Parts: sequence; C-alpha cells; structure tokens
Amino acid sequence: MNAPASHNSLDELKNSIIFSSEELMRRKALTYTKLEEEYVKYGFSESNGAVNLIKKVKDYTGSVGVDLKKLERSLRILLETHIKFNNKIFNLYKADGEILKKIYTSLTSRKRISEFFDAATSTMIDDEEDGPLLEEDGFSIFYFKTSRPYYYKDKIIESDEKKHSYDNELNGELIDLFGKWKISLHCFDFIAIDLKNNYIAVGFDFGSFFRKGELGASKEKLERIIGKNIRMAALDSVNFFPCLKNMHDEKDASGNLIGSIIGHRMLTFEGENVSAFSSSNRTDLRVGKYHEAGSQAVQRLDFHGIFKLYKLNASSPVIMIKEDLKILRKQGNKKVIFYALVDDLKTIYDLRFCFVKLLELS
Repeated sequence: MNAPASHNSLDELKNSIIFSSEELMRRKALTYTKLEEEYVKYGFSESNGAVNLIKKVKDYTGSVGVDLKKLERSLRILLETHIKFNNKIFNLYKADGEILKKIYTSLTSRKRISEFFDAATSTMIDDEEDGPLLEEDGFSIFYFKTSRPYYYKDKIIESDEKKHSYDNELNGELIDLFGKWKISLHCFDFIAIDLKNNYIAVGFDFGSFFRKGELGASKEKLERIIGKNIRMAALDSVNFFPCLKNMHDEKDASGNLIGSIIGHRMLTFEGENVSAFSSSNRTDLRVGKYHEAGSQAVQRLDFHGIFKLYKLNASSPVIMIKEDLKILRKQGNKKVIFYALVDDLKTIYDLRFCFVKLLELS
C-alpha cells in the first residue's frame, strides 16, 4: 500500500475525501449505501444520495464527532485497493521460467511512476505512462496507466420546444429522448508475472464495463511491451472453458463442495437456457431446492457462465468466466474461453490465488 498522503489543511482533507468518493462511485467500487456507511462510521449523518453526502464534506467547517482524517484514509485505501485488484479482466499464459525472467528484466528497466494518483493534490494523473510495481514472494504486478472511452446511453429530458417541433414535423408525440454519452475512464491495466508458478497475466481495468472487442487496442499495447524481448507465440494461452464444469464440481479431499457458486448460466440437454444468480445473499446454487429441481434433473449441463466465490482468511474473491452461447456453438467440439474476470479482492495474494486456481482447473 502506498504511504499515506500528508494533508496539512482542512481543504486538502476535504478535497481528498471528495476525490476518493467520486472515483469510487465512478468505478462502481461501492454502492451508495456502502459509501454512506463509511461516512457515518466517522461521524457524518445519513444523507439522501451521493451528491448530498459529498456536499456535507464541502460544507464542513469543523464539528465534534467527525474524524475527517480517518475517513480520508479509509476512502483512499478502498480506492487504491479497487484500482489494484478489482474488476480486472485478463488472459493467462503459461511460459518457461527463462522467458518470464527475460520479460521481468525488461519491465523492471522501464521508468515508472510510484503512485496510482496524485494523493497530495487529490487528482488523477492524466498522462499515459508506466504505473507502480507491486511485488510479493516472486509475484510481480506491473501497472500501466491509460484511458479508454466508455459509451453509455441515458435519457434526456427534452424541452417543450423540442417536443412541439416533433409534434409538428412528424405528426406525433415525442415520448422519450435518449443520448449516447462518451466519457474517458482512467484505467490501470497490468502485466503480472509469477516466477514460482511459471505464468504471465495480461489484465485490463474496468473489466465489466467493456466488451472484449473494445479491449483490442489496450491488449495490443501490452503485447507489444512483452514482445520486445520474446514472441507472443512462445506463450501458451490458458483456455478457461474447462474451468466452467470443474469449478461447478470442485470438492476438497473430504468430498465437501469448495466455495460458493453465486451465479451460473447453462444450457440443458433439452435446449433450455438456464440463468440463475444469488449474489444478494451469496448462496451456493449447487445446494438447496433450486439445484434439486433444476440441474439434478437433467442429463447434461453445458455451462457458458460461472461466478464463483472462494472464502479465504480475510477476503472472499469472486472469479467470473462467461461467454456468449452463440460464440461457443460456432466453435464446434473444441471450445475456448480466454478471458476471466475477478472482483472483491483485497490483497495481492488474492489475485495470485485466483490465477493459480484457474491454472489448476483449466
């Protein structure tokens, strides 16, 4: 974790809290309720909406019972943790140890910035450049600061003048008007190298925001960095398709189910496409009435999506693998999925656990 920023004034503390709050919401790292819980924990009263919550910080002039420093530190840690490890989609490659050492040497020779954002001024660094390096026990994550355009549609509240013009020209009534918006997201992609387990990961930030096709330019950029010393063909791409069934059937030495399947998508032998999720309570879909009435009654299950939670000592990382059923059908008998996504991680060890788990089950 980066060293705490030194904030010497009330304004600096407030700016840092506002910055972290807005970035956490932008990244969808927290629901509003969870963000509000952080504020209440350190002395603020409940509020109606994120805008009003942040306004309380802007208007704050000092009061008994509010610990601004602890709130600032808590939000900054949450933001840094999410940037480092969460909502990351990635490819995995097996590789010879000597090849990995060559890539590692090349990456460590590059000039890097040491922070994910400018904590002193509470601003995101705009330049695209090599980001921080995290290392633990032969596992290294090299971050790369970049930006990607994100598009979304939203409803526009039309003016009366605009509405009437449509009435006159089209002889109809304008009911809804939608706009397509483009925003630039600050992304922290990464290359991770595990010298103990002989693999390399190429990962992308905001994994759930983008379709895989939209990551093409970012992937090419990271592959060019890797390819300065070796050919990408020398790396063995890991196919995650076998993980779908293996994750569903996974048991420990005593025969107990491992983890919790909190979401799955599958096609039954009768051609029925079944999708079920229990993310609200994280109930294991392999047990209980749903499973008894559903998947146990069919002869074959063709999975095309699995969301699985693993309970570790202090965290519960989630691994997600899914592919469009139409794409898998076109692949015939040899089906491949090269992307997986992780979320709800807290440490570098959680990320390593997810990578190694996928290697074991692939």
